[in-house]
Amino acid sequence: MLRPCETEMHPAATLLANPPASVQIAIPGICCLEALSVLEQDKKSRKSFEQQLNVQINQAQRNLISPHGLYCSTYDRIARRMRR
Repeated sequence: MLRPCETEMHPAATLLANPPASVQIAIPGICCLEALSVLEQDKKSRKSFEQQLNVQINQAQRNLISPHGLYCSTYDRIARRMRR
């Protein structure tokens, strides 16, 4: 996130400090930080889903390519469970 120089006042801060009479300011009901937090959680969830999907795709491709793919895939799964 870019931050304005401390010696300069951000245009939004200037507007809020001295609003013209012709401007009415509306404050949203939802907290912007909360909305950003939800957005970040959603991005992480989508990335995790994409990674899991890629793993499944790679395993399926191995199963199609190798006659021993099913065996290897099962072995990999068992080995990962044992490492936990």
